[in-house]
Amino acid sequence: MATQLTAFEAKSVELFVDAAGVLGVPKSIAMIYGVLFGSAHALSFNDLVEKLGISKGSVSQGVRVLREMGAIRPVGKSGKGQGDASAVEGLDDPKPLPRSDATTPQRRITSLTPSAGGTLYEPVVELRILLSRIIADKVQPHLKASAGAINELKGLLPGAESEAAVLDNRLRHLRSWQKRSQDLLPLLKSILR
Repeated sequence: MATQLTAFEAKSVELFVDAAGVLGVPKSIAMIYGVLFGSAHALSFNDLVEKLGISKGSVSQGVRVLREMGAIRPVGKSGKGQGDASAVEGLDDPKPLPRSDATTPQRRITSLTPSAGGTLYEPVVELRILLSRIIADKVQPHLKASAGAINELKGLLPGAESEAAVLDNRLRHLRSWQKRSQDLLPLLKSILR
C-alpha cells in the first residue's frame, strides 16, 4: 500500500516527470528525484517504494542511475526508531559528492523518516555539481568516442565520387560540431567552479 504523498511532494514529482519527458529521462527516475526533492527528510529505498507505489526493481534501477549521475547522495542510514538521531551512521558512499563550497556545513540528519532501516538519500540540488558530473561522466567520454567514430566513418565513404563528396561534406560539419563542443567544455567547467 502506497504512503500518501504530501501536496508538495506530489507537485514536485509532477514537475520533474514533466521535465523528464522533455529530456527523454524515464518517468520512474524523475519520480524518485521528484519525491526526494519534495521531501523535507531524507528517504530510504523502502520509503521510495511505498511513497511512489512503483516496483522495487524500478526504484533500485532509478536510485542507481541517479547516484551515478550525481543527482542524489546517500546521507546515512536510518535506525529502527523514528526521530532517533543517534541511529544515523556515517556516509556509506566511498566517493561522496563535494558540497557547494568549503563554507557549507556538513549536515547531519536530526529527524528521520519512518522507515525500517537502510540507506537514506537526499537530492543534490546544486546545479553546478550536477552539470559538472554530467560533463565529466557523460559528455567528455562521448566526445572522445565520437572522434574515433568520425574517423571510422571517413574510412567508410562510398567509392562513387559524387556520393563521397556529399557525405565527406557532412563529416566536416560533424567534425566541426565535435571540435566546438570539446573547445566549449573547459569554459563550461570554469564557469561551474
